[in-house]
Amino acid sequence: MDNKEDFLVDGYLFITEEDAMIARDEKKKIEYLEKRMNYENPRSVLSVYEKMTETKMFQTPVGVAYLNQIRLFLLKNLEGDFTIPYITVPSIYKREIRQSSTVVMPKVVHSKKKKTSVMEISIKTSILLNVFLIILVVAMFIITLQGENTNILNYKTVLINKYATWEQELTNREEAVKIKERELNITTE
Repeated sequence: MDNKEDFLVDGYLFITEEDAMIARDEKKKIEYLEKRMNYENPRSVLSVYEKMTETKMFQTPVGVAYLNQIRLFLLKNLEGDFTIPYITVPSIYKREIRQSSTVVMPKVVHSKKKKTSVMEISIKTSILLNVFLIILVVAMFIITLQGENTNILNYKTVLINKYATWEQELTNREEAVKIKERELNITTE
């Protein structure tokens, strides 16, 4: 049984013969259950599902995948207030690794150069954005100072100019009244 296909069950390639045998047994259990499962009654499916999760009937990815199919069915079809138990996944099936069946996974190398270039781009973008905002603020101050509308920067000057204008008008009117009084020979004391 050194052939890779001997360790293949439902698309899962197991490392040891023992794990493959456990998966084949689980596949037979699944076939047996599927013949007897009444999917028209979700409550009965729930009780079977609860027993399977409670007894930890399935240990391999083949059985766990089947449990997940049933759980998804229950989530879609079960109405009312029910608690659907979670699937407990065993962390280790069998830790015996044979030299001939060891699969070498390629290492994923993360390039620090990419991270640096992304960081440099974000810093440059940030600097350009800050320079643009500073130019925008300076332009707003220039517009505000040169504008004719009263604002927080020029309110004192505008008020002084307005009062000076009123004072000048008032002085001109007083002069006009005095001239008219003299013409009419009106004396005021």
